[in-house]
Formats: sequence, structure tokens, C-alpha cells
Amino acid sequence: MSPVGLKDSEPALDMLSPELKPLLQQIAWDTVSSYPMSGVNAASNAKP
Repeated sequence: MSPVGLKDSEPALDMLSPELKPLLQQIAWDTVSSYPMSGVNAASNAKP
């Protein structure tokens, strides 16, 4: 499941703009889900 839109517990990330935070989450998800050695399988690639 994609983490885009999920809340985090890191206060420093609250300083990011509302537009930037989901973009960074999407970039991280795309990177991890397309890298086989990450352990994230294709079935978990579905977006919420």
C-alpha cells in the first residue's frame, strides 16, 4: 500500500509545504516499489 497521504511522527517534516510532502512520499514509494531488492512486492504496488 502506498504511503502517500499517510501522517508521520517526525515533527521536522511538518515544515514541508503541503504540496511537497505527498510528492516526496510518492517519489519514495515509486523508488522502493520498483527496486526488487527492497522487498516490496508488486502486489503491494496498489494505490489506496
